Amino acid sequence: MQDQGNIEDRVNTLEILTQLSAVLAQEMAARQQRMATRQRRMAARQQRMEENQQRMEENQRRAEENQQRVEEDIQYFDEEYQFMEESWQRTDELLQQLLQAVAVMQADIVRIDETHS
Repeated sequence: MQDQGNIEDRVNTLEILTQLSAVLAQEMAARQQRMATRQRRMAARQQRMEENQQRMEENQRRAEENQQRVEEDIQYFDEEYQFMEESWQRTDELLQQLLQAVAVMQADIVRIDETHS
């Protein structure tokens, strides 16, 4: 009888272990699924980070190009302003010469009028 009890205990123990193994296998499968989902999310997040990094680098490149254009525009306008200042100065000089020539002509006209009167 005692052998019969031992056999039943062993059978019960084996059934319990089988059930526990099945539960453990289910939990492991669920864990693997969660880990696979997390890995997909991590891969997607990594890809988004890389895309963002590429966009940031592209934006940085564009910003540098824009800065270069701004500097070129500033230099152009500085050169144009310098040219205009020189032109104004030359125009002022020519106007002064013209005014002097007109004054000389007026003086000549006055002198001619005085000699004819």
